[in-house]
Amino acid sequence: MKIPKVYLAACDDYLFALKATHYLFEKFWPTADVTVLGYKKPNFKFNKNWKFISMGKDPGVEKWSNGLIDYFNSIEDTHIIFGVEDHPPIKPVKTDIIEKMLHLMSDEKVGKITLTEDLGNRQFDFHSIKNGAQIIKTSQTADYRLSTQYAIWRKDYFLKYLKRDMNPWDFEIYGSARAKNDGYDIVGTYGQPEQDYAIHSCEAVRRRNTDKPLEFFNPTCKAYHMELDKSYIEDMQNKGII
Repeated sequence: MKIPKVYLAACDDYLFALKATHYLFEKFWPTADVTVLGYKKPNFKFNKNWKFISMGKDPGVEKWSNGLIDYFNSIEDTHIIFGVEDHPPIKPVKTDIIEKMLHLMSDEKVGKITLTEDLGNRQFDFHSIKNGAQIIKTSQTADYRLSTQYAIWRKDYFLKYLKRDMNPWDFEIYGSARAKNDGYDIVGTYGQPEQDYAIHSCEAVRRRNTDKPLEFFNPTCKAYHMELDKSYIEDMQNKGII
């Protein structure tokens, strides 16, 4: 099995954040096969392994889900890596850890393979040990079984909870509520922050505030102070990226 394609959902108002995400992917995950699903074409040149698909005119955040549903129903991929445009990686991505979890894609009851430290922050159970990686699964009754943090999704499981006229927070909150006790496993690795997780990312646009500078730290990784090295921030500033 190979690592699935990465799909980043983008909106017109956050294209300035996508520019930083593109830069940090180049630094921390240059081999990723990335497709940006957006509306207005970005005004900067993509790397050769990135492409942009316009879903038409941006309908606004309250209809965020609509174009994504139409697009994902049009492709044959059984699994996708999904993320959003303002969640850049802030540490090197450990593709070897992703590869250790690819066998889980063949399990029809695994709906989502989380690539961040997200699962360890909520109620979880032991799942398995494979290829030296300790795998945990979210409790069937846990809040936020679904999120927009980087994960490998069964496409049909993703579409099961992505409904029309949803914003991203609806998907996380109401989708998670419906996903309780659905019998599917939400799995991911568990261990030391710098060692046992594939992706450390941040929410660069906090609380939808597009007037503030982008933030490059991860407040959810409580066991470790996780932030982008200042040299990358200075380089982005010098290059006019941020």
